Amino acid sequence: MLFLNVMILLDFLLTYAGISLGIVREANPLIAWTFDLAFWQGFMIRILGAIFVSIIFYALYKMNRKAFRKVLIFANTVNVMVLMMHLLWIYAFVKSVQ
Repeated sequence: MLFLNVMILLDFLLTYAGISLGIVREANPLIAWTFDLAFWQGFMIRILGAIFVSIIFYALYKMNRKAFRKVLIFANTVNVMVLMMHLLWIYAFVKSVQ
């Protein structure tokens, strides 16, 4: 769970940096509005979102550990893929400024 929460927050930080530099835009329309807010407001909303996800996952863990494991693996996989996309634009940006 900690790994998932760290990835959620890292996604926000990297996306915020990319948007601030004018390199990327948020692709998720459900989250895009948080980048129109001040940094600390958007970050706090993302922290609250991570807490909410943790509560949902804890409830799933209590109800069905096998399902919890599968859903957690899926969520971690999706978030790793998102962070890999961040690495692509970071690499492209660094290469372009050299």
